[in-house]
Amino acid sequence: MKRPDIFIVDDDVKFGKYMKKFLQQKVGENLEIIYISKIREAIDRIKKENPKIALIDIVFENDPVNRNGLEIIEKIASVVDTDFIVVTGGGTLADFFRAGQLAVKGIWEKEWDFTPLVELTSKLLKQSSRRQGLIESKNFPTFIGEDPRSKIVWKNIETAAQSDLPVLITGETGVGKDVGARLIHLLSRRKNEPFRIFDAGAIEPSLVARELFGNEKGAFTGADKAYKGLFREADCGSLFIDEISNMNLENQKYLLRALNNPQKIRPIGSSTEVEVNVRIILATNKNLATLVNSSNFRQDLYSRIDNPLRIHIPPLCKRRKDIPALMDYFVRSLKLNHRPTVNFTEQAKSFLIQDYSWPMNVRQLEQFIGGMGVKYGDQGIVDLKTVKENLKVQSVVEASKSDIPDDSEKSKSLKQIKNQAEKKAVIDSLKLSDFNISQAARKLDISREHLYRLIEKHQLRDWLENNK
Repeated sequence: MKRPDIFIVDDDVKFGKYMKKFLQQKVGENLEIIYISKIREAIDRIKKENPKIALIDIVFENDPVNRNGLEIIEKIASVVDTDFIVVTGGGTLADFFRAGQLAVKGIWEKEWDFTPLVELTSKLLKQSSRRQGLIESKNFPTFIGEDPRSKIVWKNIETAAQSDLPVLITGETGVGKDVGARLIHLLSRRKNEPFRIFDAGAIEPSLVARELFGNEKGAFTGADKAYKGLFREADCGSLFIDEISNMNLENQKYLLRALNNPQKIRPIGSSTEVEVNVRIILATNKNLATLVNSSNFRQDLYSRIDNPLRIHIPPLCKRRKDIPALMDYFVRSLKLNHRPTVNFTEQAKSFLIQDYSWPMNVRQLEQFIGGMGVKYGDQGIVDLKTVKENLKVQSVVEASKSDIPDDSEKSKSLKQIKNQAEKKAVIDSLKLSDFNISQAARKLDISREHLYRLIEKHQLRDWLENNK
């Protein structure tokens, strides 16, 4: 359904209709502008239709129940992607303060010139179109959906894109942290500059410095030519460092030094520093605060990157309203690439959307839809029994790919193996219970108190809080 362009919410009917006519003339004749006179109706319609912009009057003298328009923003700002503008002709100083706390896009006085309002609405409409165009052209399904949590993620991404500060993205494996990083870059003023990716978990620690900072010719045995490194390759653009928690303490020290302002790096073998201008985006599926406490992550680096721009992407089981849109997107993508697809019975579809935990998140959903198409594409419709059978097979394959910190040593003691199995059982039971402690305890056949002790033992408290 196409989103309306502008909602005007004002109990002054004459003025509200005048605003609608004026904006239609000055901003765009083809805009869909809707006038609403009641706060309750506005709340219901904005939640349902998600307009691009909502102009909200503060004082509603003719509404016997709801008298302050700021209630609309307070109640629904976190569940819609609407830009709010406060319109006031009789608001108090307290109202202005309250509006500022709600982070509205602008405040406009009725008695003043219309020019600022025209300029602001025009600007916000262009930004909204740019966001939608970005989604459609780049095909980023992770944040396309109806779930309120995804809309919060999107707003946080937009906010982070307006700054050059380092930003940390957290979340389980497969939720789309890499998608979030690329969106931040594409929405920023650096969008036309390089975007480089460094996976800290996929390279030997001894090679990290060379990959990031480069080297001079002859700097070490085998260095037969100079290498720029990712910092210099990303100059004026963005560098995405994935799985930052896998970087050892020595390399963390080098990264911290490079994060100083102005950013300066020293290629291996060079006696001089090189100044660069790079926006750093980092991601982790682990709890860095816990790693700091266990001396596996530098406190000074953590303090440098863990700022208010931090973005947490919830697991797919916590934003189930996105699942139908994601399923449709993956099916459309398969069809566009002439790959086989399947349809699901209503019972099977309900299970996938409402009941299955999706432990590997969006990545697992994409692989499942693609795999079912290959396996059952000639059958057309897949029932619940077939879906469950294939999800069991997939869960066996994914069982070793836990997104929670575990021991990475190749040889483990019996005690370590038992602890890892115990921790995995706790994690799985919590996920399957939608993070309900009582239900998870029943699944494990233990008391709530026992489960709390296990959560403390395996340092899962912060992980649990992030997923509730």
